Amino acid sequence: MKVALVYAGQGAQFVGMGKELYEGSEAARRIFDQAGEDIKKACFEGPEEVLNRTDMAQPCIYTMEVAAYAALTDGYQGDAQFVMAGFSLGEYAALTASGVLPFDKGLELVRLRGQWMQEASGGKGGMAAMLGKLDAVEQCCKEAAGDGMCIPVNYNCPGQTVVSYDDEAGKRLAELARGYRLKCIPLKVGGPFHSPKMQPVAEKIVDYLQHVELNAPSCPLYSNVTARPMEKEDLVDLIRRQVMSPVLWEQTVRNMAEDGVETFVELGPGKVLRGLIKKTIPQAALYGAEDAQSLQAVREVL
Repeated sequence: MKVALVYAGQGAQFVGMGKELYEGSEAARRIFDQAGEDIKKACFEGPEEVLNRTDMAQPCIYTMEVAAYAALTDGYQGDAQFVMAGFSLGEYAALTASGVLPFDKGLELVRLRGQWMQEASGGKGGMAAMLGKLDAVEQCCKEAAGDGMCIPVNYNCPGQTVVSYDDEAGKRLAELARGYRLKCIPLKVGGPFHSPKMQPVAEKIVDYLQHVELNAPSCPLYSNVTARPMEKEDLVDLIRRQVMSPVLWEQTVRNMAEDGVETFVELGPGKVLRGLIKKTIPQAALYGAEDAQSLQAVREVL
């Protein structure tokens, strides 16, 4: 049986996440203890305004997702064939779970990535989820952009696309959306992520990775950039491009299904990815793994 382990991105966090994992799994506890007291406090106790900061949300989600993977696979002796993918930030959890990036280096890089993304945006620009037909989204973005930037950056599922924009284009986008029969929902993020505005971040990530030994993935690991499994020789380039390129999530899910995946397990907080997968592959078997009860249910299936 082929099983996809998928990891959500920023926005999935909530106060209290991972606490039950920490208390019930020795493997998860080791990960949280390695992450440090600030991560544990933000995850387990909050407050929400601290956990929701990009520079804190990113390492907290990463830690929670790696801990969930550790808890799920601790002592696992089944014969499921795993494949992996992570949505945006979640790709870093997938890189660690698949053995590419050591946890300590991944945590440090994710902390830095969050800071660099905030610096690159300078508090300007943003993102919005657009509900409606993709061709209408593309036309609306083109009209809204004018001399600025307004582009699709996350292809989530049929009928849902996220766009990044600078401030002026964002205002025009909201005004134009109804005329294109689109619903525009601004997202609570700190800038126009996954756009060319993030190129300075991409170069800093490459500089960091020069001092890190990356291993070949232990299982097929699907890239946000290509929607295909990564090869070892392409790892640095794909990680570099990911922060400033669109997330091809819908195509990733379709490619996994074509490659024989029928079961998807979302590791970590929330159920955002299960919702997107359901709209893309309605017949898929979907599970979450974020606490003792859900982990046990997944183990019984695997």
